[in-house]
Formats: sequence, structure tokens, C-alpha cells
Amino acid sequence: MSPATFEETEAAVTSEAEVSGRWVPQQYFDPGFKEAVVAQLNALRQLAEGWDGYHGCAINHAIVDAAIAVIQRLKPHLAPRPRIVPLTSGGLQLEWNTPVRSLELEFETTSTIHYLRWQPSAQIEDEDVIAADDTPKVEALIGWFARSDV
Repeated sequence: MSPATFEETEAAVTSEAEVSGRWVPQQYFDPGFKEAVVAQLNALRQLAEGWDGYHGCAINHAIVDAAIAVIQRLKPHLAPRPRIVPLTSGGLQLEWNTPVRSLELEFETTSTIHYLRWQPSAQIEDEDVIAADDTPKVEALIGWFARSDV
């Protein structure tokens, strides 16, 4: 059986929830989410060439700006805070992980996000590239990670 795509998983979850009538959205209350994540992203600007002890590129400030713009557009209280990871290529990645589910949003350029979703128990392992300004898609991905019913 091939892994489910993002769209197939979303459609299945919506259908099951509508049929069962038990849909109760989970929400995270974190009024400092955006401020904290933006501060961590801005801190990446201090990483100079070779920051990793090898030949890691300095983090591209335009990519930091793009990631901050994405965070600023998100609905409040969407998910727990992500882990922010600098990449040796000069990009950055936002990661959400639990023992059973992971989501990675990699900012490779200022206009695109490469995402990876993983949840083996539901046979979900997919990745794709989306536009950095596609806020509904970014929110849907983060919402997928944050839900307890998936």
C-alpha cells in the first residue's frame, strides 16, 4: 500500500469527523508563540560562515525574513513552538516532532517551503514543495501535526 498524500489524509479525517460527530478541535494557547519564534529566527542572523565548525554557509537573511513572514501570517494558537534548525546550505528548518509524528518545513529559498510529513502508524510519509505565501496550506500542515485525532 502506498503512503497517503496530504490531500487524501485531510479528506479522510474530515469525512470521519463529520460522520462521527465527535470533532473537537484541539488548540494550543501560547500568546508568546510568534514573538518567541521570531526571536529565534532573528538569532540565526548571527551565524557566520563556518558556524557549524566546518564550511556551513551563513544563514541567508532573506530566508530568515521569509520564515518570519510565514510565522507572522499564521493564526494564533495553532501549534506548539517548533524547533528551529539552521542548515549548512544557508537555509533553515522548522521542526515539530513527537515519537509518533513529525513535520518539517524547510525554507530553501525565499519563495518556497519543502515539507516532510511522517506518521508511520497512519502510513503517512510525504513531501512536496509549496509556496511560502500559501498560508492556508502551511496552516493545514501545522494543524495536521497539532491534531490529536490523526
